[in-house]
Amino acid sequence: MCNATKEFHEAGITIFVVTTRPDIWSKQTIAWLKAQGIPLRGLFMRKAGDERDDELVKQDMLHTIQEKGYTVLLAFENDKPTYKMYKDEEIPVVYIKTYN
Repeated sequence: MCNATKEFHEAGITIFVVTTRPDIWSKQTIAWLKAQGIPLRGLFMRKAGDERDDELVKQDMLHTIQEKGYTVLLAFENDKPTYKMYKDEEIPVVYIKTYN
């Protein structure tokens, strides 16, 4: 994913990172993204106290991005319900299998 985001950025595509991590971790998350070399235009994180399911939180984030005038070309996702939400929203999405 890191290489893909760099290539998209070099092609002039705006990169947004959308995560359901709580926004109290924004400084650490931005530092980690920069350390990985991931270029980003904006970071969307879960607001404090928002306990909704991940796919609902990310759906609101998606709509916010679209309301700002951006067309979402592709999403990378590791959560199956959220993957389905992107499909339902007709957003091309790549499922990333993660290991713990």
